Amino acid sequence: MKSNNSYIERIRGYKQLFEYKQTQLEKVEKEKDEIKESLDKIIESKDKLDNLNYACKLILEKITHVSKIKLELFLTGAVKRIFSDRNYEIKLVLKEDTKKPGLELTLVENGIEQEITDSVGGGIISTLGLLLQIYYIEVYNLNKILFIDEGLKEVSTGINATSESVNYLENLLVFLKWLANEKKYALVIITHDNTIKKFADRIYSVEKGLVKLC
Repeated sequence: MKSNNSYIERIRGYKQLFEYKQTQLEKVEKEKDEIKESLDKIIESKDKLDNLNYACKLILEKITHVSKIKLELFLTGAVKRIFSDRNYEIKLVLKEDTKKPGLELTLVENGIEQEITDSVGGGIISTLGLLLQIYYIEVYNLNKILFIDEGLKEVSTGINATSESVNYLENLLVFLKWLANEKKYALVIITHDNTIKKFADRIYSVEKGLVKLC
């Protein structure tokens, strides 16, 4: 009799353990379904985000492409006007590295491309630097004021050059004068070159720390 009671207690214990395990299994199954549902929502959200990112990328590429073309046209037009005897074009290359995006300028003459480096010559580099400032002012609608501190001294006058007869500096000054008259730019040029005076509307001289209107 005692052994039967012990046997019954063991069966009851197994039954309780089974019911407990079954309850735990149901909880696990429920949690698994909840996790799967959450995962499906995350995947769905990720797909939507990927689609959004892709759409944004297309829009950004379109905007960048349009801006790139406009800047190329502006730089090329101005460079042709200033370096009038050269068949120069300016080509822009957008870097693909998203961690360090950037823009590379390339000088093109008669189909031959050359990266804008120190070897190109100070006249081109100084001119392009000035033109980029002007373009930046135009695009962002900033105050049309430019300060040029000895920024034109590298531009050739054609006087001492053997292969250059065109006065590029004069062409650049004519272009700046056009900006002042037609686009209402205010240009403040600091220079030791007296040949620039004839293009100025107002001239100040500095002597021994004193500024006077000439």
